Amino acid sequence: EWARSVVDTTADRMLRSSTYDALSSRRVLQDSSIVRYLLREGSGYERVRAADALRRWPATALGSMETELSSMINMEQELEVKAFLLGAMRHSSEDIQRNVLNCALDQEHPLVQLAMLRLMGARSDTTYLSALLERARKGDPHVAMVAMEQLEALDTIPAGYLIQAIAGSDGPHLPLWHGLMLRHGDPTIVRSSLEELQRMHAREQDPYRRADILDALSMGPDTAATLALCRERMLAGQPLVERTRAFSTAWDLVKDQTSDRVELVLSCFNDPLDPGLAAAASEAIMGVEELKNTENNALKTALIRARPLLDLPRDLEADRLMLGALAHLSGGQEPTFTPPQRVPPLDLEALSWLAQGTRYRITTNQGDIVLSLDVDAAPASCLLFDSLVTAGYYNGKTFHRIVPGFVAQGGCPRGDGWGSLDRLLRTEIGLTGFRTGSVGLASAGRDTESCQFFIMLGPAPHLDGRYTRFAEVATGMDVAWKLGVGDVIERMDKME
Repeated sequence: EWARSVVDTTADRMLRSSTYDALSSRRVLQDSSIVRYLLREGSGYERVRAADALRRWPATALGSMETELSSMINMEQELEVKAFLLGAMRHSSEDIQRNVLNCALDQEHPLVQLAMLRLMGARSDTTYLSALLERARKGDPHVAMVAMEQLEALDTIPAGYLIQAIAGSDGPHLPLWHGLMLRHGDPTIVRSSLEELQRMHAREQDPYRRADILDALSMGPDTAATLALCRERMLAGQPLVERTRAFSTAWDLVKDQTSDRVELVLSCFNDPLDPGLAAAASEAIMGVEELKNTENNALKTALIRARPLLDLPRDLEADRLMLGALAHLSGGQEPTFTPPQRVPPLDLEALSWLAQGTRYRITTNQGDIVLSLDVDAAPASCLLFDSLVTAGYYNGKTFHRIVPGFVAQGGCPRGDGWGSLDRLLRTEIGLTGFRTGSVGLASAGRDTESCQFFIMLGPAPHLDGRYTRFAEVATGMDVAWKLGVGDVIERMDKME
């Protein structure tokens, strides 16, 4: 109450900002006056944080201020702020949404484009179908990716639109175009696309692309055949990426059949145990309400038998999820997870040779990205990163996770996001927030950081104070915005 009423001195502004931080971090920020104040009087990242908080506001609160939001968006000059404010319009009336979208259609900034596309998709109708199709075909890689996601969520798409869109298409989204044809086409179109996807799957060598084709096949009418293919790709000896992706596809196919889901999960614990597949299955168990408190003995036995086979701390995330799955089956609370304390002391001599701002070149199949270390903020993380680069660890690794407008994540030894090393780091929280171009370390919980890193494709204030930020992109953000799932880190070198 005091923070809302004081005059606008420098000290008062600092107090309001700190009040916002405290309330927001505890998820008790119920009054929009501080957020409105920071949007009106703040600057830079402070305004980005406020806009991010506003888009996460409850539907009832956002609905009551839709006219004010519309005006704010039309007047906003900072494009990252505008993008977050567009995200806050998802609960507004159709007329307000239409007015805002019509005003934003000419914006070329990628974050604004992504927010606009997601708002179009939230309408669940075909009003902006032509705009979605155009950006799916001609937009930059991440804009096209989000446009395809919105098309996939639509209930109906006239087949004629898809036939026109797929003509001449040969990019990474071609499997999904055929998947949409399977879902919305007539029997002749369905048969043609099914045969093309089967040919693509037979000749494709890249495991990420084969997994994409499998996802597209799952959109067709022959669920049994696709499920059989998923089970085949889950078998031991197949690429790890395909095994976990095939499980995810199969899980969605049997989502309404509890007995089939149990059978599918049990197959993930067959010998030899794949920790990543077991982790994915355990996470899936925790999301099924029907399995809660069922005391399913087969699942419990599989989980109990598998846990001693894990290699800790490398398989720490799988262990945490298995414990959570066991608690879910028993109807209890997920146990508090304490990572094993195998964190070596900081090597001060090695640190003395690692200068603030040391640069590293990531050579990818899309181009080069140069990182600059923030050694002062995260000394242990920077030391491990430097040692991994020097040892050539990252050469040949991939970017396995791309969320447009959020992160490009890579460096997993498995290539599917479930991998780690046998050395963990303590989480190092700095004062600088996660802005566009910040580079952080992925984790499975506090003090579990290792080799996986992520590049911020947009600001993410909700990560502040939770993850280690150890570097910034010095040059090459244009390359980062082109990265796709499966793109390769050809080399990573320290720049002298």
